[in-house]
Amino acid sequence: MNSLFSNDETNSRSSEKHLKKLSRWEKDRTNGKWFWIFRRTSIWFVSLLMLFSLIDYFAPVEIDFSGMHLFSVLFMIGGFVLDSHTDWSQMEEIYQSASLTND
Repeated sequence: MNSLFSNDETNSRSSEKHLKKLSRWEKDRTNGKWFWIFRRTSIWFVSLLMLFSLIDYFAPVEIDFSGMHLFSVLFMIGGFVLDSHTDWSQMEEIYQSASLTND
């Protein structure tokens, strides 16, 4: 028995890449929306901290981090949270539109 995702509107089967994307999404969505957003934002935030730390270590005089940089970082994090929420909604819509068929 072979299970494939198909699009009911066009009666076309999905490509292998699309199937992998949907199966990965099915696994990622099991922990919930806010955990997924938190995990994704945390990974991005740690990467950003590492980047700023490396810049401060290798070029402390050329690039000065003042208080305004903190506001920039906070706005970037807020934007990333909103982007993650939008990505979740788009992937959930794709996942919900796909139906499981058995051959």
